Amino acid sequence: MGESPKVSGLNLDLPTSQESGLSLFPPEPSQKNGSGSIELSAILASRLDAVTTLSLLSARNCSYQDLCRESLHVFRKALPSEAGSFFELRHADQSLFVRSAYGQAAEKIESVTVPTGLGIVGHVAESRTPMTLSGDIAQSRVFLSKIADAVGFDAHSVLVVPVIIRGKIFGVVELLNRLGKDSFDKSDVETAEVIARVMASTFEVRLMLAYSLGTQDQSVTEDSASLAA
Repeated sequence: MGESPKVSGLNLDLPTSQESGLSLFPPEPSQKNGSGSIELSAILASRLDAVTTLSLLSARNCSYQDLCRESLHVFRKALPSEAGSFFELRHADQSLFVRSAYGQAAEKIESVTVPTGLGIVGHVAESRTPMTLSGDIAQSRVFLSKIADAVGFDAHSVLVVPVIIRGKIFGVVELLNRLGKDSFDKSDVETAEVIARVMASTFEVRLMLAYSLGTQDQSVTEDSASLAA
C-alpha cells in the first residue's frame, strides 16, 4: 500500500480497494450484448460519480450535519429509493440514532433510536455485514416495524449497509423501497458497499481534522476522540 495521507500529523492509514475486497468495477456480464453493456456502463458511472462527490465533500467547508446530509444524498442518487436514513452510533449507550434522513416523514424518523443488535439496522451494526430484505419483510425476525411506522408507508424492500472506520462501526445507512426495481439486487449491495467505504474515509478525514483542531462541535469531538483512542 502507498503512503497514507496525513492530517495535522495523524497517519490515517486508509485501506486500498484491493485490501477491502471491493472494486468500483462490476464484473463483466456473462454475455456481451447491448443491454448488458449499457447496464454495466450505468453502474460504473454511478459509482464513479458517488466516489467523486464524496471525495470532494471532505474538502468542503460545511457543517458536520451538512456533511451527513450530503453523504446520504449520494446514496439516494446512486440507489433511488423512497426513503433513507443515516444512523450513527452513540457510544454512551451503544444505540443508533438518526443523524440525517430523507423521504416521507423524514422529520418523524429523526427521533427514532435503535439499540445495537435490534432490528435490521441494529443487526447490521452488530454484524458489520450488509443486509437486504424484500417481499413480506414484516414477517422477518430482524425487521423493526417502528421505522416503517415512522415513515408512514409499507416497506417492501430494504437495504442496510454498515459504515466502518478503523475497524469500528461508526453507523449504518438504511434505504427503503427501491425505485425502478422490485428490490435491491446484488449490484445495489455492491454499490452501497463502495459508497459506504468511501463515505467512511471521508468522515475519518473530517473527524480527525476536527479533533486535531479542537472543534467546538461537541458531536464531532466525541466521535473524533473515539476514533483517536
